[in-house]
This record gives sequence, structure tokens and C-alpha cells, in this order.
Amino acid sequence: MNILFVCTGNTCRSPMAEGILKSMLSEKDNIQVLSGGIFAPQGAGASENAILAMREKGIDISAHTAQNINPDVIGESDLILAMTSSHKQMIIAAFGDEARGKVYTVCEYADIDGEISDPYGAGIDCYKECADMLEGAIGKIYDKIRR
Repeated sequence: MNILFVCTGNTCRSPMAEGILKSMLSEKDNIQVLSGGIFAPQGAGASENAILAMREKGIDISAHTAQNINPDVIGESDLILAMTSSHKQMIIAAFGDEARGKVYTVCEYADIDGEISDPYGAGIDCYKECADMLEGAIGKIYDKIRR
């Protein structure tokens, strides 16, 4: 199974989500995890506060490099998890039938209310809150996909 997390710039939320899910996987899980952005600064690293928030959880995303989503990665993905409903709609608008039926928001797929707010430009506490929300939602998602 190939899972793709998508946010705007692929420097905060989606790399944190990718790191969190990868940290939950075991060797017997046949799951590949990627992340991408709708408007990513190609090749940029994860934001410093995202790296710090993940480090507190024992997860290292310091080697992450931002990339834009494209038809190939959308086509290869079995499940696409967007941070917000507007991201979901942009993915469907850009990739149509290739994305339809396999794109959800993180919260929608986890069966919880809300969206994953963008911490970009905010202080470390905002990044920690975002990381905690992602961790809770992704824990539910991991349980769901393992069933």
C-alpha cells in the first residue's frame, strides 16, 4: 500500500505526518509512505520548528526535502491524505479521476472532526500542537488500515 500525505508546501504538516506514520510501521507492514506539496518549494528542507517538534517525539525528519505532487505520485498512491478540505479539492481538480475515490482529509479518514491547521510561520508551540493532532489522527488511521 502506498500512502501520500499532502499539504501546501511540504515543509511542515505533510513531512511531520510522513514521519509519524513511518515511526508507527513495523517490518511486517507492507506500506510505503510519502509526502508532497501542492505548491512546494522544490528541494527545500522541513521547517526548523517541524524538525524540533518531531525530535521531541523521537522522530527525525531533518533529511526531508520538499517535492510537488505530480501525476506519477498520484497514480502510484493507494491512499492520499490531505491536511484540509481545500487541499483535497485542489487535488481532485488537478488530477481528476486519477485521485477521485482515494483522496480524503486526514481528519475525515481518521473519523474525527476538524482539519490540520497550518503552523507555518508560527512558534514552536503551534508546531507541537499540530504534531500532537497529527499523531492522534494518524494513530487512528494506522489502526484502520491494518484492519
